[in-house]
Amino acid sequence: MLFDWKSLVILDGEFPHRDVTQGKDPLSYGAVSLDSPNPKTWFYGEAHLSSDVGVEPPTEGDIGSLAVAGFTHEMAYNPKRPNAKELLTALLDWRANMQNGGVFACQNNLDLTYLENSARRWGIPFPKGLYRIVDLHTLAFVYLIGNHARLNEDPALTKKIKLSNHGTSQLGLPVIGLMVGVEVDRYRQTAHNALVDAVVSAEITHRLINSGQPLFSNLNDAVVIANAMVVEYRARFED
Repeated sequence: MLFDWKSLVILDGEFPHRDVTQGKDPLSYGAVSLDSPNPKTWFYGEAHLSSDVGVEPPTEGDIGSLAVAGFTHEMAYNPKRPNAKELLTALLDWRANMQNGGVFACQNNLDLTYLENSARRWGIPFPKGLYRIVDLHTLAFVYLIGNHARLNEDPALTKKIKLSNHGTSQLGLPVIGLMVGVEVDRYRQTAHNALVDAVVSAEITHRLINSGQPLFSNLNDAVVIANAMVVEYRARFED
């Protein structure tokens, strides 16, 4: 077999700034292998930010990067949490134990850009070829091309997947989810977290490449478990 789709590892991160040169290091990463929907095999970790890392502030109509990721300023800079080097090392070690080493699949390249830049910043060897990712946006376009006749029968969906006035794609995770019957916003709480988004993205990716077949027997239960894992993780660093 040339390639086994089960070797895909769905990666999602939360970051302090959309500009990686300002944010420098990730806040958190969550990862799920398509080879195993068992929560015992999932990865989740957070890192505290060093003093030289900038945070995207709230603006009118934007609550700011920390609030989007469910972090307070105190959480983000809490030195009791692992640093970015420890987070990235744990993630890469976890990936190395996956089938075929695990090919990362991400919603967009920001997840990998932060990983690569932060690894370089902390002197962590970046695995050869890891930059060759499978991105969910392209998978969605391929799926859209192959299923356009059926999807065009849904006026509400076709309206959402049209290009914007600026000629940019509207295929964010919520819209991609609708293409395969997953209502992403149903599973997100007021803030995002990297593990929940990795779980939901894994479900969507599995459906995109397996003719709509689900990965999890019950996605809602998987999301509940993911949220509980994040709460348990954060409790370790509370005063």
